Amino acid sequence: RHTRSFHVTGVQTCALPISPKRLYSVLTFALGIAMILGGFAPAFWALFATQVLFSLAMALAQVPGSLLRTQWVPSRELGRVWGTGNALNAVAQASALIAIPMGLGLLGGWRGVFQAAGAVMLIAAVAWALTGRQRGEYRAAGPESNFSALRRPEYYLLGLAALGGATAYLACLLFLPTFLVQERGLSLQTAGFVAAVFPAAGLVSNLASGVVSDRV
Repeated sequence: RHTRSFHVTGVQTCALPISPKRLYSVLTFALGIAMILGGFAPAFWALFATQVLFSLAMALAQVPGSLLRTQWVPSRELGRVWGTGNALNAVAQASALIAIPMGLGLLGGWRGVFQAAGAVMLIAAVAWALTGRQRGEYRAAGPESNFSALRRPEYYLLGLAALGGATAYLACLLFLPTFLVQERGLSLQTAGFVAAVFPAAGLVSNLASGVVSDRV
């Protein structure tokens, strides 16, 4: 089958084609399935396993997502597009923190929330599979090119920096509602509104960082 090759400077390619749209679709379906399975988990270990699957699929989806962005977005605008995407994620997080406490009552508890969230994710996956577009297929780099990245110390520094920021952010985002409810006596709805301030505040910074990045 004829495939188009998208070369990255300094990376030799081989004949194995990779479809970023197809890979992104599969991982998005995996996200929805993991959420739904979490709603049916019979014990904590099963719920934990579904969350590990969800986290892996979320992380791996960044790779085909990045490939698709570089196909459609000029390099001079990548920062703005990335910042806009992060800003939309912040809006979604803030909305979820506000909506979930109310949804607990309507959906019968956390199981219903997991199942509803998974169903929405599957609908989004179907919509993406039907409407998403790509320009040809990438060719996977050879093993020697893939593992050569492990010899670059800057990647480890970037990874540790991202891990530190994400850990601090998620610790505040996940445990703040519990603290407000158990230690401060607030209702879960009020705690959700308070916790939603954090991702909402990142809206401005995400939009601004992309513009600044493109300029410098």
